[in-house]
Amino acid sequence: MRSPVLATSLLIAVVAAACSHAPVVRPPAPAWPRAPAAPRLQWERSFPDPERPDQRSTLRKIFDVVLGAEPGDGEPALVRPFGLAALPGQLLVADPDGPALVRIDLAGATFTSIACEDGAWGAPMAVAVGTGGVIYVADAGLGLVVRMAADGRCDRWGLGVLERPAALALLGDRLYVADPPRHAVEVFGLDGVRQAGFGARGDGDEGFNFPTGLAAAPDGTLLVVDSLNFKVKRFRPDGLLLGSFGEAGEEEGLFMRPKALAVDAGGLVYVTDTQRGQVLVFAPSGAFLYAAGEVGDSPGQLSLPAGIAVGAGALYVADGQHRRVEEFRFIGDRS
Repeated sequence: MRSPVLATSLLIAVVAAACSHAPVVRPPAPAWPRAPAAPRLQWERSFPDPERPDQRSTLRKIFDVVLGAEPGDGEPALVRPFGLAALPGQLLVADPDGPALVRIDLAGATFTSIACEDGAWGAPMAVAVGTGGVIYVADAGLGLVVRMAADGRCDRWGLGVLERPAALALLGDRLYVADPPRHAVEVFGLDGVRQAGFGARGDGDEGFNFPTGLAAAPDGTLLVVDSLNFKVKRFRPDGLLLGSFGEAGEEEGLFMRPKALAVDAGGLVYVTDTQRGQVLVFAPSGAFLYAAGEVGDSPGQLSLPAGIAVGAGALYVADGQHRRVEEFRFIGDRS
């Protein structure tokens, strides 16, 4: 119970803040690559927005302060957003430390928790959406994939096969699942039956060393972030290696700790690097184009970025340390 003196002080502070209408001057939104190069990505907003106007009435603010409530109480908070999937007007966020699967309505910037009726999440790391609104979640805590139908019914795949699944990609009529501690990619039919698998621990192009990201490319190939081999590898759907790009290093365009990736309709590849605090952008050939974002706490700056998704005219990045998702708008020529 708060003391009368403390409650009165808080009440005065809230009233004073409510009566203040000083204009806020914001600097131009940062864009990348930096000048003199033509910008291609510009920071747009954050979810949740730390500067979102408080829509509560003055009286409600007073009561909430006295009672110790916070704005947005009742909405799920992001603890460590990791996996992303973009849908028209929506974004799905897998949060292993929540643990939660959160739906963000992009227009209203509202958050809603999603869960199976028959159980809680363990540590959801990745999310993908198939036809008919079916949602697939890689749950590292439970060691399986959860398939959630549009009506909310859930099936569980891969028990006894998967150890800590961390990435998903839908390619044709198959679901590909990266299992980092097993240094493997497992392949399931959309009926939940395991069809194949490929990979073993190895260096360079000889195997995997903790694969952490998957994406289906528009040419029908599968891209894999081979994190500790510091490469992005391209495979045929049957697991045949077609090539790779990337290497370790501190110079621009090299990997320090690649984590996840996304591919747009033109085949451009966007890779998050948790240690760099950046998104590295590559041509379909693997040639480095530019980097977006930077380490820091200001808008557009990242700290331990993980999951990434391409939406309608935008790129979304899960910013784990800042407990938010950043939206970057495409501007100018993407290529």
